[in-house]
Amino acid sequence: NQYKSIEPWLKRKDVKGKDDKEYFQSKDDRAKLDGMYECILCACCMTSCPSYWWNPEYYLGPAVLLQAYRWIADSRDQFTEE
Repeated sequence: NQYKSIEPWLKRKDVKGKDDKEYFQSKDDRAKLDGMYECILCACCMTSCPSYWWNPEYYLGPAVLLQAYRWIADSRDQFTEE
């Protein structure tokens, strides 16, 4: 599955403390993610993308690329280089 190939979840090197409930980020870091959470993975952009039609095994498509960038841009994720 193409979506799973980007590992769309928060990955951390350090473990959250017992009393910690969430990973905080600055307002500026959170603002960088605006516009990336609105995608509901409906695949409309995939079905209208000729590059994806012809090369689905090589080109992940716009929705998957947006989601991949969403995790790259998230300051809480510690595996960005991966």
